[in-house]
Amino acid sequence: MDKALNTYLKKYITLDEGEEFCPNCKGKGKLPLKFDGKGLSMLLRCHVCGGEGKLDWIEKVVGKKRGTMDGTDSSPG
Repeated sequence: MDKALNTYLKKYITLDEGEEFCPNCKGKGKLPLKFDGKGLSMLLRCHVCGGEGKLDWIEKVVGKKRGTMDGTDSSPG
């Protein structure tokens, strides 16, 4: 299967050649965070793929570029 619902981006994502779903969030882009005691839970953006839900072979080796993960771009202009 090369299509998954990404709940972080709120859209379906498809894999291009050389890409695979993030092994951490399985393409969803979010991970559950549970608090003890009161039973509170929330979803946080996946720290491995930055919420995109997929990684290419380069990103698997060196990790995601930080500018794409936090929504900022360090390039001028």
